[in-house]
Amino acid sequence: ACVRACLSSAAPMPGDSSDSRETTPLVASEGATLPSPPPSPRGAGNGKNDNEASAAAAVASRAPLTLSAALVRAASGPQALAPALCQERLHVDTLKPNAPPRTLTWAAFHAECRRAARALIALGLKPGEAACVVGFNAPEWVIADLGAILAGGLACGVYATNSAEQCLYIAKHCDARVAVCDGAKQLLKFVGASAQSHPKLAALVCYDARSDDMRLAAEAVDDLEAAREEAASPAGPACLTWIGFMALGDAPDEAAGLEAALEARTAALRPESCCTLIYTSGTTGPPKGVMVSHDNALWTCEAGLAHHAELANEGFSCRVVSFLPLSHIAAQVTDIFAPIFYAGTRGLPSTTYFARPDALKGSLRDTLLLARPTLFFGVPRVWTKF
Repeated sequence: ACVRACLSSAAPMPGDSSDSRETTPLVASEGATLPSPPPSPRGAGNGKNDNEASAAAAVASRAPLTLSAALVRAASGPQALAPALCQERLHVDTLKPNAPPRTLTWAAFHAECRRAARALIALGLKPGEAACVVGFNAPEWVIADLGAILAGGLACGVYATNSAEQCLYIAKHCDARVAVCDGAKQLLKFVGASAQSHPKLAALVCYDARSDDMRLAAEAVDDLEAAREEAASPAGPACLTWIGFMALGDAPDEAAGLEAALEARTAALRPESCCTLIYTSGTTGPPKGVMVSHDNALWTCEAGLAHHAELANEGFSCRVVSFLPLSHIAAQVTDIFAPIFYAGTRGLPSTTYFARPDALKGSLRDTLLLARPTLFFGVPRVWTKF
């Protein structure tokens, strides 16, 4: 309910006849802002106990915050060296068959998000332009998403089940400059972007949620480039591996300029500025984009905390398992925004564990045993598996 109320305050919901963006490209100008969500209702007659009422009052009185500021606090506060992201090793190294999970601390996570932001700026991303991210949940998905936000752009998650036509529609609709794709299957959906269909799309970045050594991502990029040469097809967006993309954020000859640009853009962020676009699945018509602000995202987390005051108790740690599509607002709130909120504004341990791509085919149980989540979000189909 909190998510629905929060989104409805930001933009028309699907089916609203006043939403003209179905045919008009959605381009957020620099500094585009949205109204802040209303304060959480409180007072007599709402069934809250005293603790819940106090928490609700804190929600209403909290100074608005940007995701960037909350992430900085998490990376420099008491949880700086605590794990922020954790992913099981998907590529078995014969020399290290029992290697521990891949882990990023909050400080390292923030540094990687800034690298991604600098790389996006190097690729030409301007404030208000979008970066699409499509694929299964992985650290790269979240880093690219937050990198776009830190760079002053808009993060735009795309459903991995979308067709190529839907992917290109969204890329044009949100004015995407870059698309970050999970493997060859998702990469090929954006290859059709050309000088005729969407000339602004400058680069495709390939990561691999199924192998943490990124060899398959490199093979996908090589195969695509070879196919282009063989077909003598017109030049489309540049294709980069995730490793090559991130290296752009550290280019020695441009490092100072990129860092200065990033500092200026993060300083220009405002709580009411749009930070992410959530698109409908497009089952009843062209996908519609809902604009979500920084304050909207963090307010939703704090409003949820007001309804579960026991989560604010000392000693609580936020451990979540990321397996539902991150292109959906519910998964973004649970897997991305909530851990940043808890670590950045409460100084509490907060870790997102990434499930394997075959989670719903049986491996989710193993991830749950590893993570032992304190917060778990699942649709009925998931709960029936237990």
